Amino acid sequence: MLSSERAQSVGLRERSRQDKLARILAAGRELFSRDGFDATTTRDIARRAGIGTGTLFLYFPEKRDLLLLLFKQDIEPVHRAAVAALEPDLSLLDALLRVFRRLFDYYARDLRLSRVFLAELALLDPARRVDLDAFTLEFLRALADLVARAQSRGEARRDVGTLRAAHALFSLYYATLLDWVGGRLPSADAAEAQLRASLALLLRGLADEAKHEGDAT
Repeated sequence: MLSSERAQSVGLRERSRQDKLARILAAGRELFSRDGFDATTTRDIARRAGIGTGTLFLYFPEKRDLLLLLFKQDIEPVHRAAVAALEPDLSLLDALLRVFRRLFDYYARDLRLSRVFLAELALLDPARRVDLDAFTLEFLRALADLVARAQSRGEARRDVGTLRAAHALFSLYYATLLDWVGGRLPSADAAEAQLRASLALLLRGLADEAKHEGDAT
């Protein structure tokens, strides 16, 4: 009987913890989007979530920790779903554009919050950077797998490291994302068009090398 009561008490505490966490995340999302990162205080977040500031610090020692979790919870399922939905016979260019377009669509949902994410997460300290880098590496490996498939089809030269190629592809995507979210491009469609042209140039070089290698054999 005592064990059952203890289990019930633990279950109630966990539900309470999850409820508070959900309210903190919702409050952070709303306030970061509306007021920006610097203007949003921990007191604002706690008040909006209906908790004390001390309770907030138990969950997130700094508001940047909250922002990082919001970003990871948002973006991880987006890129995983985008990669999982790819047809195996797509060209490398088409596969990349489908993945990157899904990411553009995510950022377009709330451009104000996207600007906060991109500005603030670029300034993470080394300890927090480790967490973000682990996520980024997962995405790079997914891109590297796409490059490996292209190599196996003769679409790209085989002597280029797939992870190195993935870094180059990601750099083009990220630069275009910054151009768009930062206002230098007018829309996601314009960003996609610019990215398509940039990727095509990079991939053409890889494809030309692969063709020359095939002609020489």
